[in-house]
Amino acid sequence: MLVDRALKGRDDLLISESDASRAFLLGRLGYAPAKVRTIRNGVDLAGWPASKVDRQKKRLELRLGSADVLVGAVGRLDRQKGFSVLVHAMARLKKTGVRCVILGEGPERPRLEALIREHALESSVWLPGERADVAAWLSAFDVACLPSLWEGLPNTLLEEMALGLPVVASAVDGVPEVVENGRNGVLVPPADAPALAKALGALAADPARRAALGAAAHATIAEKFTIRRMIDEYQDAYADVVSR
Repeated sequence: MLVDRALKGRDDLLISESDASRAFLLGRLGYAPAKVRTIRNGVDLAGWPASKVDRQKKRLELRLGSADVLVGAVGRLDRQKGFSVLVHAMARLKKTGVRCVILGEGPERPRLEALIREHALESSVWLPGERADVAAWLSAFDVACLPSLWEGLPNTLLEEMALGLPVVASAVDGVPEVVENGRNGVLVPPADAPALAKALGALAADPARRAALGAAAHATIAEKFTIRRMIDEYQDAYADVVSR
C-alpha cells in the first residue's frame, strides 16, 4: 500500500471491480476520482452449464441421500473467506439433513479440520481440497455459500449465480452490489454463525424458495454481469485513456 501511495500520481487509470473497492481507493489511498473507474466482473454463462450427470456422481461420492441438502463453498482456505464461520454454522445444523463441502486449499486447513473434529462434523462437513472439476461440484450444490469477512466482487459468487444456484453471502463490500437480499439471494452479517445457520436452514427446508432465488440469480448475471459487457467496458475505458 505504501508503494501504491507513492506511485498513484503516475497512474492514468485505475479500474475497480466494485463501487465498494472504488470508495476504498478514493477514501483510504487518496486516488483522484477522475482516475478510478468501476467495471464490475463478468462471467461466461456458456462456460458453466449445470450437469445432472456430474451432480449424481458427486453426490454419490459424498454418499448423500436424496433428502440431503448440500451447501457448497469455494475459495482458498484463508481467514478472509470466513470458512470457520461456516463450520460453526454447520454445528448448529448438525441434527438436520444439511451437509457441507468446502473446496479449496490454504493455510486455514489445520484450523478448519480441528473445528470439524471439535464439533464432530466429520460425517457432514468435508474439505476435498483444491479441485480442477469445480463446475461438476457446483452442479452438486443445492445452496452456495460465501461467508467472507471482506471481499471485492468475487468471480466465484458470479459463477454460482450464473449456474442458477441460490446463494447465501456475507453482506460485505461489493457483494450487495450483485446480491439483493430476498430477491436473488440471501445476505447475512459477516462473522455471524447463528445468522448464517438460520439462513441456510431456512433455504434447506424450502425447495421452492431455493428454485426461485436461483432463477433470479441466473437472470441477474445474464442481464448485468456477462463477460461481453465487461470486455466492452474495458475497451471503452482504454479508448478513453488513449484519447486523452
